[in-house]
Amino acid sequence: FLDTQKEALDALKKECERANGNGPLWQECSLHLVSQYNLNYMAQQYFTKFKNLSQKYK
Repeated sequence: FLDTQKEALDALKKECERANGNGPLWQECSLHLVSQYNLNYMAQQYFTKFKNLSQKYK
């Protein structure tokens, strides 16, 4: 796992957590950052987990 990928995922996590209160915004931010950093596999797993959590705690 490269440093740049870890940094990108950390940034991703912050952005998505920040957007979580605003409904589907987290999805927009996630898709944007996935394409920006090209972290398709790792990010997709993270988003699935994040989406499940955000739906659970709505």
